[in-house]
Amino acid sequence: NSLWDIFFTGGNSACRGYACQHYALYANKCAEANIPESEHAVPCKILRDRQAAAA
Repeated sequence: NSLWDIFFTGGNSACRGYACQHYALYANKCAEANIPESEHAVPCKILRDRQAAAA
């Protein structure tokens, strides 16, 4: 193991998968810090559901 092991080196699809797996943590941290969530970090299904509810 090296220092480089801590850096994410995957592609866009792997990045989206990683973000989806950790969305609950991300959402909680944003709420605690009163920071708006980035729509790029929200899983597609949740984003579509939110947009449908707002319409």
